Amino acid sequence: MKKSVWDLFAPVYERAMKSQKQIYEKLYENIRGVVKDKNVL
Repeated sequence: MKKSVWDLFAPVYERAMKSQKQIYEKLYENIRGVVKDKNVL
């Protein structure tokens, strides 16, 4: 099975997300009220 570019990038993305977890947690905390009851991608 041929891997897509997304499959190849996934491990890099996962490491980046883990290393920036506190930043993302704060971001989510700040926007939670704004996006409540909305579909967000």
